[in-house]
Amino acid sequence: MAMDFEDLRRVTFAEPRIGAMKRMLEALLGVVQLESDGAPVNITGFRLRNLSHWECRRPPGFNAGAFLDELAGSCNAACSFCYLKGNPPNWRATSGSAATSYTRFLTRVSRYREREGRMLFPMFSQVHEALSHPRSLEALQEIRSRSSEWMMLTTNGIALTESVVRKLGSLNPVHITVSMNSTRPTTRSQLMGDQNPELALGSLALLREAEIPFAVSCVPWPTIPLEEIENCLRYADESEAERLIVSLPGYTKYNAPQAGSFNTLSHWAIVTARLAPLRYELESPILILPSAFETALDRQPLSRAKVLGVGRNSPAWISGLRVGDAITRVNDEIVISGAHATDLVRKALRNRIVDIPVGVDRAGHSLALALRPCGPNYPYFPTLGPGVLGIYVPLR
Repeated sequence: MAMDFEDLRRVTFAEPRIGAMKRMLEALLGVVQLESDGAPVNITGFRLRNLSHWECRRPPGFNAGAFLDELAGSCNAACSFCYLKGNPPNWRATSGSAATSYTRFLTRVSRYREREGRMLFPMFSQVHEALSHPRSLEALQEIRSRSSEWMMLTTNGIALTESVVRKLGSLNPVHITVSMNSTRPTTRSQLMGDQNPELALGSLALLREAEIPFAVSCVPWPTIPLEEIENCLRYADESEAERLIVSLPGYTKYNAPQAGSFNTLSHWAIVTARLAPLRYELESPILILPSAFETALDRQPLSRAKVLGVGRNSPAWISGLRVGDAITRVNDEIVISGAHATDLVRKALRNRIVDIPVGVDRAGHSLALALRPCGPNYPYFPTLGPGVLGIYVPLR
């Protein structure tokens, strides 16, 4: 009977001991011949005898939805900008067949102990589209039966039919990041290989109806007019997206763009200059990634504590904080960076301060605001997203 083995490349980055065990076994087999009933045995692999010995602490920022990555070994799209195309040809850490990947998924999720914060060591995988797996919804139900945490999913939107969104809504709390890229059907088809682009475009309204908070991501690939990226962000904002993500594009010699090479830094600068001003028009916060690039472009003295976004319906939103404000104080402590401002807000939350005093510089005028923590107020949820109390500032 043919046996299916785990790709060692998916293992050794988190558990180098297993790689060391492989090398020791190979060295041993170089000088001895193992036998069974007097017949030579050809060793083609080994297994971990007691999985409880291989448990570890849950990594910081881990969410239960990450278990679905085990099923994301294939994709139902063909995106021109897919970063996996930029991997060297000999790097193909796959998850195996659909049946095998689901068995592995069950092994991992069955050993997840949410209260104790324990799990099997994480795996590396080339994550494609988890919702294209034939048992993805069944897997999500299995995760939910063992965890009450947020499940964070990323999808190209091709599988977000009305029935799928309804099922996801029954599994809340769930957060979806939809890779949209364009609201023009022909562009989305050409860019992503989506044969039914209208379905993904209509999924945002379905997610809102199911009260599933969602982000929308766009990659401003050089073949796409920036006007289409703008329209996509506006459309997502009108649909009440929790946040908007602009992922600045790149390429390697293994994944050259269709239009030929482009100057990455100049293209990034053009995109940032065009899209950053939208923050003053739209209500959903816009994150331009990598954020360090935009921070380097902004040479204003208070740029490191500059507010880049305010979460819709969040405490920061209710307090009157605006895009472009510079946070100068939190709870009477002077702010020296965006990361420092975030840490001070978290400190005030730990100390259970009801109204957190925040000093703001707005176009040269000093203002005093008060952040009052609140419960869920769609699309804002207190434990969701990188924006503490709805404040988005540069963290580097």
